Amino acid sequence: MTSGWRCDDCLTVNGDPRKPCAACGGSRRRAEPSGPLSAPAWPPAGASWAPPSSAPASPAPPSSAAQAPPSWTAPAAGPGASAARTYHVSSRPPSHRLRLLLTTAVVIVGILVAVVLVVTNREQDGPDPGAARSVGAGSAQGGGPDRRDESEQADAAAARRMDALLTESIAGRRYLLEAIDQALACDTSAASRGMRAASQARTDLIAKAGDTDLAALPGGDDLKSGLIGFLRASYTADQAYLRWVRSADGCPSTGGAGFPAVERANAEARSRKTGFLADWNPVAERFGLPTRDVKSI
Repeated sequence: MTSGWRCDDCLTVNGDPRKPCAACGGSRRRAEPSGPLSAPAWPPAGASWAPPSSAPASPAPPSSAAQAPPSWTAPAAGPGASAARTYHVSSRPPSHRLRLLLTTAVVIVGILVAVVLVVTNREQDGPDPGAARSVGAGSAQGGGPDRRDESEQADAAAARRMDALLTESIAGRRYLLEAIDQALACDTSAASRGMRAASQARTDLIAKAGDTDLAALPGGDDLKSGLIGFLRASYTADQAYLRWVRSADGCPSTGGAGFPAVERANAEARSRKTGFLADWNPVAERFGLPTRDVKSI
């Protein structure tokens, strides 16, 4: 019978109790009963063993359920040995991955909190009073951009109709100017025809102006009234010229008895044209139309 001891580090059974462990050199030991030295039994007590199969084992399919961390249990050494020890293998992720996950979660939570705060503040503050004032001002001024564009287009169309009427007035005045030259040249027959043509042109234009819609223009009613007023005064002047030619004894002269009536009619027509053009020319400039003068219309 030989006394022995078991190493507490590697569980090797040693012979001479005076020497360190022959396997690992350790000196931590536990008491063992005296008896002949023998090799530890294999497989250890409590462990099962089966001979390997000739065919390689198929790997187990991965399980969707969470796997417990792997572990290894050291078998008991034999009679009198302490309870078997279980060693667990850690499956925790590295610390830097954990820090990255925590940082990402904190950032996402911060963004969500900021969005909630912004939405809440806007709901509490209500609509922007400045925007409300802007919308109200737009309504008071006749609506939004589309409404203003439509109004501008209507104004421009009415201005072009007025300009067309003034262009026709220029043509009627041309008849009169040619007839005056013929009268001074003692061609009373041609002068009379020209003055009658000028009077008819004025009459036709007065009727046309009365049927033209100029209400879309700023001050359109006043402009229309001014237009018809100077056309009637011009018609009166045309008739005064015609009477002057017919009353002349021979070649008409500006010193004749009928010419003072011509001058009075011309002064009235000139005054009416001046007042009309004072109102019309700024409108014409606004819409890019030509301005007129007293002598042209």
